[in-house]
Amino acid sequence: MTPKELFDKVEQELGHTSQAIRFIANTTSDIELHRPIPFFALPEFYEACYCSLQHFGICLINGEKNYDDMVWRRITKILKLIQKNLNEEFKTDLPEREIISIVDEMIAAGHLKIVQDDDGQECVALEENPYDIKIRIIRTPLGQAPEEVRNNWIGIELPARFIPGTVPVRGLVTNLLEFKKSGVFQVPYQVAIEQLQRKAPAAAQWFIKNLGEFYPPLIFDSQCAETIQTH
Repeated sequence: MTPKELFDKVEQELGHTSQAIRFIANTTSDIELHRPIPFFALPEFYEACYCSLQHFGICLINGEKNYDDMVWRRITKILKLIQKNLNEEFKTDLPEREIISIVDEMIAAGHLKIVQDDDGQECVALEENPYDIKIRIIRTPLGQAPEEVRNNWIGIELPARFIPGTVPVRGLVTNLLEFKKSGVFQVPYQVAIEQLQRKAPAAAQWFIKNLGEFYPPLIFDSQCAETIQTH
């Protein structure tokens, strides 16, 4: 079976998946449940589909650009069919997402960069300074920290990197997954807390108490900040 035949078969089988999703949605709406349907599980399921299809694509690509582009295009089409089925049957609003390779994801996130080796061939290398812009917080950021804590970010300037498109983000408190559809600013945690400590020690302590002194980069929604400097 060729990859194209495989993709055709998967897309055909998704018709049965749609029927199964419709059955689950209809059944859970018709019976009396002991607790509400955990709709927070839908983004987790959708993200799991994304990751599984991405790894599926990694197994199929061979380094030939036209072929690899076809693989990612067809895999993205499969994800869109899953997204359409989930949104229609569960009345939710999961966003469209394009599946790309993990390397391309890491380049977009600023962890890797494209360079040329000694022979002039393109290759990837670690990005030593992924935070290529400076932002100023101009509105109270969205998030799960108390509003009186988040208000203290206003006016603070921070190194950042903008990640465009739809970005999966986990809540600081609940760890539940949600999707930011307009891109996000990624900010180094320790630098951000140091800046916040200078302005509002109590607010900084909230983050240290709940997240610790070391934590992955903080995420700020794109509407709460303005870019004031690019490198």
